[in-house]
Amino acid sequence: MTDSTRENNITIDGKKLIVCNYEYIVPDLEKALGSHFGKLVKTLQDTLVRTINSTVPTNKERSSGVAPVIIATELRTPDNIALVLRVADAAHSEHVIFVTEKNQKIELDKKIQRLSRNTDKNIKIEQYDLQRFLEICHELPEMIAIEITTKSKNIFETQLADKCSLVIGSESHGVNKSVLEKCQSAVHIPMYGKNGSMNVTHALAISLFEWRRQRQ
Repeated sequence: MTDSTRENNITIDGKKLIVCNYEYIVPDLEKALGSHFGKLVKTLQDTLVRTINSTVPTNKERSSGVAPVIIATELRTPDNIALVLRVADAAHSEHVIFVTEKNQKIELDKKIQRLSRNTDKNIKIEQYDLQRFLEICHELPEMIAIEITTKSKNIFETQLADKCSLVIGSESHGVNKSVLEKCQSAVHIPMYGKNGSMNVTHALAISLFEWRRQRQ
């Protein structure tokens, strides 16, 4: 009896498996089981396929998962703050981080709650000043700035990671330079009209639902 093995590559539903066949076992089993050997092999194959399928998420499961973390830097108007929360809830983002300017504090008052349709109750909301955010941002999923830069790529030609954070900037100055330097990449939305920009919350909505579209 020998302990030599041979590797076989088997592809099932697009997944390549490496199976080591102990050459001395199979002939003995086939001989001992006779006509039952084929049934045993079929049962093992069916079990293997079910196991693989149960661990690979379906398109429906992937598309209904939690959307990216949203990082909104230095927003000033209550309308945009509220719309970030409303868009986040619509796309099923469960985590929004507001990065504020020095001495700024965002109060989720009745006006913001009304404009956001009380979606703040469905979302984990955190607030950091810029310095503190720069200290903890390495703990977040891959940060992707929604910003036109010299290295930004067309969002519709970019594969967005399953786990990521989308970063938007202020209404007038875009993403803070210090935050932008912490981002792993940047994407932009192509513009076709005469105006060269759009509202930050519109850009966020487009980006979130592009992330969703890629998982359909």
